[in-house]
Amino acid sequence: MINLLPPSQKEEISLMETFRLVLILGILFSSFLISFSLILLLVKINLEKELMLTKISLEEKEKEAVTAKAIRKLIEDFNLELSKLHAFEKKKINTVEILEKISQNLPEKVYLTNFKIAWTEKEGLWQVSLSGFSPDRESLLKLKENLGKEKNFLEIYFPPENWVASKNINFHLTFKIK
Repeated sequence: MINLLPPSQKEEISLMETFRLVLILGILFSSFLISFSLILLLVKINLEKELMLTKISLEEKEKEAVTAKAIRKLIEDFNLELSKLHAFEKKKINTVEILEKISQNLPEKVYLTNFKIAWTEKEGLWQVSLSGFSPDRESLLKLKENLGKEKNFLEIYFPPENWVASKNINFHLTFKIK
């Protein structure tokens, strides 16, 4: 093929081909930039979604942690109350049984006028104080002997003033119960 076109037309055709090539390359580059922007936009949206899900998950875990701490605190408080209740239950004493033991050991004509029982934290024992009346010293001595035979009664103490009078004695005594 012989090219018979004048050089000005050849140049014009060459410029047209160059323009078309630049136009096609421009369109391709623009398409590439638009596609790349859309891909980046999709990545951004996906990352934001993941971040949102992570935040929600973190908030839920924080709520669970707070709830777990509250439950743990509640359990600790409950255990503390139970231990206090257990300690109280250990200190519990049946006063009816104590009164029965004392009344079984009272000699005839001896009676009580006052009965007091209290817990002593220091020793961990029950302290009992009794007051009463005895017609004579022998009955009071018999009471002391009878109480001394009880294995749960410790440190039985009759003050010396109980033994001064020989008749119509208003006595006082203390002892501890284990």
